[in-house]
Amino acid sequence: DDDDDDDDHSNNHSRVTFTVMTRYSYSAPSRVSSPSSADTKRQTNASSAASPTTALDALQMIASKHYCTSSSSSNTAGVAPSSIKSSLPSCVANTRSSKPSTGLDDALQMVARKHFDQQQFISSTRGIGTTHWKIPRHPYLESSKNELWVDSQTGLTYRTDLCQYLGDTRKESGRHTLVGVGQYTRTPLKIKVYGAALYVSKRDVLSDSSFAKYAHMTAEQLRKESQFYDRLMGTTTSVDRTLLIQLNMQMSTETIRSSLQATWRMLTDEMKDLLLNSSFQARQLTADATSKIFNNPNNPSRCSCGQLAPSPGNIVVDPSCCSRGTELVFTWRKNGNLELRLDGRKIDTFPRPDMAPGVFF
Repeated sequence: DDDDDDDDHSNNHSRVTFTVMTRYSYSAPSRVSSPSSADTKRQTNASSAASPTTALDALQMIASKHYCTSSSSSNTAGVAPSSIKSSLPSCVANTRSSKPSTGLDDALQMVARKHFDQQQFISSTRGIGTTHWKIPRHPYLESSKNELWVDSQTGLTYRTDLCQYLGDTRKESGRHTLVGVGQYTRTPLKIKVYGAALYVSKRDVLSDSSFAKYAHMTAEQLRKESQFYDRLMGTTTSVDRTLLIQLNMQMSTETIRSSLQATWRMLTDEMKDLLLNSSFQARQLTADATSKIFNNPNNPSRCSCGQLAPSPGNIVVDPSCCSRGTELVFTWRKNGNLELRLDGRKIDTFPRPDMAPGVFF
């Protein structure tokens, strides 16, 4: 998830992000503090012929750091960052003289060859303390449009970020990112009854160093890592997680109730009744929810999924059924609370740390 725009940065660092290959991206922190007059003069002499842009300058600094320091890493051990920095302008001039740069594309190729083709870890030598590696592109973000991803198997649409849906803000909580989608099927014909999507808090995961070793793995590799799932779904893991169930067909509330009761094998009967009774408890529809029912082409029966029409009035809905696209959402908060939502409406919170694991497993 490399398109976050809410991360906090200190005043003396910025993030340069660019794509150098079809499937991969690379992020490198770069100093933006004002250089000394001597550094400025050397940089001007080294690059006056090409008059590079600010972006090109940044890329050249990244490339020169590798060309000038990584080939003899033993020589850089214990060297002060200021010493390495002062040697960069001449290195830039040397690397550019061997193959004159024609612009941003050449700089990208230089970085791509050295940073990605060798497929090696590169540690920062400028005192920033950052390690860079090859990270797969996020498949849902890559193929989404306007933060919506469409499942080709069902035609159901999923948000790639649930932050606002959950009543949070990106500034305060960061993104709540889509990380997996599947289908629940029944009968030998494999009829797709509903879709299930898993979301996690991006900021929480990045704050937990135990997830760092999985960052470069592909989806196929992660499927074989049982320890990864044990960590992600652990009761001591300090990460907000959400399971979103979206119906792929119109269903009666009783059918949904029976299906979920059979699926939640790790919950006690008391927990199941508590969740399901709250999910389909008779509540008056909000004006917004009523409008969605009447304007939804997938809801010709005007199903309200247990909710009642506003009173008084002549609006007629059917609370005994739920339409295709209905969303039943469970959010497992870091404090152990389990939040329940129906079509975006928060209807209950259960302060039961023992209940959430049974829903998510």
